[in-house]
Amino acid sequence: MEVAYERSWGPLLAIACFSITLGCGSNSTKLKSLAVAPSDASANGSTVIFSAIATLSDGSQPGIRWPVQWYTYNPFSEMPIRTGANIDGNGNATCDAGATGAWTIYAVAPADKRKDITPRGENAVIGTAQFSCP
Repeated sequence: MEVAYERSWGPLLAIACFSITLGCGSNSTKLKSLAVAPSDASANGSTVIFSAIATLSDGSQPGIRWPVQWYTYNPFSEMPIRTGANIDGNGNATCDAGATGAWTIYAVAPADKRKDITPRGENAVIGTAQFSCP
């Protein structure tokens, strides 16, 4: 008498998915804070290069420039954007010709890189510095 067996992958797949989830989800280190350097700078006719220094939730500092989005205005505010100072994606800040005054530089990155930053700033970590145009 011949018995036919039907192979079921369901239980095996469930165990594999559970194991992968545990392995991938075990690293819960998140971005805790960003310090922007220099903390106060004046362009004086040249470019100022800002960098973001990260501190993670486990207290470590990776020792690399942290990837952030740079702004010369608070990206989560509804206030009008003040012109005169500019910053590019690499943290290079410059002043428009004839611009005078001080701006706050904002470095923004997600606390949990698996989640997006919402338009209201949820999941955002923000570091700031002061930037002056003569």
